[in-house]
Amino acid sequence: MGKRVEYDNLYIGRAMNRLMLVLLMALFLIPMQASAQFTKPTNQHTCVHAFIESITTADEFVFRLPNFYGTMTRVDCEAYSGTSFVINICDGEDIGDDTCATSILGGTLTCDASGASDTSLSATKFAPRDKISIVVTAVTGTVNGEIMVTCTDP
Repeated sequence: MGKRVEYDNLYIGRAMNRLMLVLLMALFLIPMQASAQFTKPTNQHTCVHAFIESITTADEFVFRLPNFYGTMTRVDCEAYSGTSFVINICDGEDIGDDTCATSILGGTLTCDASGASDTSLSATKFAPRDKISIVVTAVTGTVNGEIMVTCTDP
């Protein structure tokens, strides 16, 4: 009888060791795998996202960029009513006329019902909380629209 008890204790001890190993693996390996599945594939952010009603040629909007160093990579826009509107995006607070001292787009972008985008940007690097200005240079019809600027952080 005594040998059987020792054998049972030994067997139970090995089973407990295996159970502890499985639990440790579950605690450390599974969370590592789960976090890898939910990481962001890129470092892209929406820097500016504006919905504008009743856009007119005189409209100029100043926006602060996020609180990190980054690079603007893309501008998208779309007209939801009316025919179209034309924008330019200026580096800094550039208002009071329909032109930019430094254009991020390198020209203008025509936004219509099909949408438009531009990824050939210039003067794209920014410091935390820099400003950009969106200047409307032309409007066709009574237009509501959306403008989005995408950026990346280092």
